[in-house]
Amino acid sequence: GTPRPYQSCALTVARTVRCWSQRDREWVYRGVEGLVSVESIAVGSDHVCALTTLGELRCFGSNYYFQTSVPLELARPGGALAVVAGFVYNIVLVPTGKHLHTALFASVMCVSCT
Repeated sequence: GTPRPYQSCALTVARTVRCWSQRDREWVYRGVEGLVSVESIAVGSDHVCALTTLGELRCFGSNYYFQTSVPLELARPGGALAVVAGFVYNIVLVPTGKHLHTALFASVMCVSCT
C-alpha cells in the first residue's frame, strides 16, 4: 500500500509495517507488502522509510520530490544505520568510512568516523 497525506505508520512486533491514512473522514488501513525484518521506520509527510535489520533502506509512498528514490548504496545490506524522514527529504546515517550526499536525500552523513 502507498502512504497518503495524514498518515500514521507503526512497526509491528513481527517487524512489518502497517500504515493508516484518512480518506473521506475514515481511517483506512494499508499493509506494506514485501517489507519484512524492519528495524525502524521514519514517516514523512506522504512517504515512509524503513530500515531493515540488515541495514537496507527502503522508502515508499509519494515520490513527487524523489524522496523515495533510494540511492543504491543505501539499499544494500549495511548501507544505512538510521534514517529520519522530513516533509520531502530524508537524513540518513551511514556506517564509518562512507560518505554520500545526493539531492534526493537532504543529508547522508558519517558520525564519529575514524
